[in-house]
Amino acid sequence: MCSCTAYRDGARSFIGTARWSLRLRLLIGLLAHLPLAVLYAVFGVVRIFAFDLVGYRRDVIDGNLAASLVELDDRERDRIGREFRIHVGHVLAEIIHGGQICPESLRRRVALTGFDAVLRHLGRGMPVIVAAAHQCNWEWLLLRMSLESPYPVEAAYKPLHDEWAERWMSRVRSRFRARLMPAKTLLPDVLKAGPRPRIIALVADQEPVSAERRHWTQFLGRETAFYCGLGDLARVTRYPVFFARMWRRSRGNYTIGFEPIVESGETLGTAEITERYVRKVEAQIREAPPDWLWANRRWKLKRGLYT
Repeated sequence: MCSCTAYRDGARSFIGTARWSLRLRLLIGLLAHLPLAVLYAVFGVVRIFAFDLVGYRRDVIDGNLAASLVELDDRERDRIGREFRIHVGHVLAEIIHGGQICPESLRRRVALTGFDAVLRHLGRGMPVIVAAAHQCNWEWLLLRMSLESPYPVEAAYKPLHDEWAERWMSRVRSRFRARLMPAKTLLPDVLKAGPRPRIIALVADQEPVSAERRHWTQFLGRETAFYCGLGDLARVTRYPVFFARMWRRSRGNYTIGFEPIVESGETLGTAEITERYVRKVEAQIREAPPDWLWANRRWKLKRGLYT
């Protein structure tokens, strides 16, 4: 009897999940063909429902802002939180639109500055590491860089749990020939490929929950853990590292500036390289707080006595 009940419950759960996945596929398939202006309106409604009515992660957002921007008063933090929630709706619309955006529109909406320095290194026959953060629209950052680079772009990523969503996002991210590499095997994959000219791209401001090693530092006034992957990669390969700083000019219009973090051949340890990256990320957030991903549970990890 118990095994039959468990079987029925498992079957119902599977059917429910399958139905939800099918609905999601149909919905995204429909949305992907809508103009961006319509998508902004659709996700404006989604944003109001999720954040304002349901209160999705409002406690996480408000808690992160209160603990990280202590120099601001409640009124200013509330403004930043409100602008952040609006911006999330815009970015979701833009990610869906990324599946069909044409090269001309992408070039018009996302400007590049300082990319010539990256191209000079590539022209000398060496790979370049480009590190970014979850600021503005990081998905368009990858698309725009892939579109502009005459050299291959290899991007580290974390696979999504849903198989269909993973396939869809992989197709969007690789529209302009970017090759995706699992972040878990980034260093061995890069070393195996050797020193051929290419861009190695990664977003490195996630919380390293499953990492065996972590770099602890002060970030936005809080004790924070970062992945050591970027620092290890730059230390071992001694490839030049650039920070891709992205800022929003207006809704759906951005600029990406490429700033050096590590020069070619510079001998630095993992900790120092990571610190340089962290300071770039922190400065970017303080310049435009609403554009960072405050909805992440970024500070779940607590530093142990001996770490």
